[in-house]
Amino acid sequence: MRSCKYVNIHMKNEFEMINENGNNLCITDKYGKLYQILIWLIFVFMVLTFLLQIFRLRLRKYTADEIYSQACEYVIEIKSIQGDHIVYGSGVIYNKEGYVITNYHVVSYTREGVTSVMEKIESRFSKNQNYNEMRLVGFDEENDIAILKFKEEQSYNYAKISKENRLTSGTKIFAVGNTSNFGLSISEGIVGVPLVNVEYADKMRSVIQCDLSIAEGNSGGALLDDGGNLVGITTFRIKDKNGNIVYGIAYCVPIDIVDEVASNFVGR
Repeated sequence: MRSCKYVNIHMKNEFEMINENGNNLCITDKYGKLYQILIWLIFVFMVLTFLLQIFRLRLRKYTADEIYSQACEYVIEIKSIQGDHIVYGSGVIYNKEGYVITNYHVVSYTREGVTSVMEKIESRFSKNQNYNEMRLVGFDEENDIAILKFKEEQSYNYAKISKENRLTSGTKIFAVGNTSNFGLSISEGIVGVPLVNVEYADKMRSVIQCDLSIAEGNSGGALLDDGGNLVGITTFRIKDKNGNIVYGIAYCVPIDIVDEVASNFVGR
């Protein structure tokens, strides 16, 4: 009857089989290699699952109610005061440090052809009754963008910024803002023209034209896609040749212009 014994070979995943006749046979440790392959397969599976979840989140489409609920965490009501003159508008929290994007015309006034910043700027969340004073960090009059900041230092919920220009004619969009100073509301529409040059307040502006209903108070509010991403700031409506407001058409500053302006002031 034959017998054999196994001798461990140092630093190798192999065994040397020595039978009773002294013949050596090297057998690859298949189980060790299979174990390594299994570990790699599990790792690859976990990575692919993680990437798939990110992909699904990016492509997820929200309902108007879901988008509104999210936006109430980072869209705020703005009140600017200059003596007896009060202007109401909206603002969007840009980052966790509490920087806020709004329109420059929401926080400024023009007298005898000279435009100046309002003496007092306040804000509140839709769930609050009281306003809190804001600090003006900077502004870009050409693009009608102003950067504000909360005075209270804390971590704030902020808008999810779109990093891809995926807007095309017909893209579904939503506007959330302080409509007519009645508090935050949401309206739904589509992109008419992703980028168009329009003359407004004696300046040519590169804006998004939307088939969308907005009103006074929406200025400085959020323009969102159906993934809940901030794609622009609602800014103005135009008038026809008779001086009447054209309803159902809104113009918004694109997010890439907002980002460019904000980069000059955020952190100061």
